Amino acid sequence: GKDPKEHLYAGHAMRPGDADFAFNSGASGYFLSRETMAFLTEKWSSGDDTCLGNNARNKKWLQGNPGLLTAQCLHKSLGLDPIDSRDDLKRHKFHAFGIVRVVKNEVDEWYQKRHIDLGGILGEDKIYNHKLQEGENCCSSDSISFHYVEWKETLALTTVFDTLIGNSNMNDETLREMIELEWPKEKKDVGGYAHNLPPKKKKKVW
Repeated sequence: GKDPKEHLYAGHAMRPGDADFAFNSGASGYFLSRETMAFLTEKWSSGDDTCLGNNARNKKWLQGNPGLLTAQCLHKSLGLDPIDSRDDLKRHKFHAFGIVRVVKNEVDEWYQKRHIDLGGILGEDKIYNHKLQEGENCCSSDSISFHYVEWKETLALTTVFDTLIGNSNMNDETLREMIELEWPKEKKDVGGYAHNLPPKKKKKVW
């Protein structure tokens, strides 16, 4: 486990352009330890210019992006950057899109670009160079969050996860059939920013 008395900033790390720091996606959510939260609260309460963005060249824009402002505050005032929160197989635990888009790696181009040149901040990645992956390499079995998930898809995810917990030896074909049965069929039921299940013929995705 992690010590709440030690600083921690964990989520899905991305790099804003050519900046010398990284930030965690707000869409996927992130963790701050108690110690780090106390640090931020003190900085905000004391009116710290760095952590409030008062002296930033792009002050108005930065203050309108609190996730970036928080990351910059932690980097400049504490020397704290996001950790590489992926699992031992380099699979992400925090996801800023729904599970179908993440598995297919069909996410927005800007999101893909935010994973370029992360090695200098998160450490070297000789396997994937921190680039997003598709299929079974996309997502950790210990995944924590998915974004843009409407309620019917949430129910389907919960049903599938609960069933797998009770039957960890389920074969792939049975799992696929269950997913097809439980998953919402209509576009409106998965949400405007999510994708429906791929057709059966796309075996690589399945």
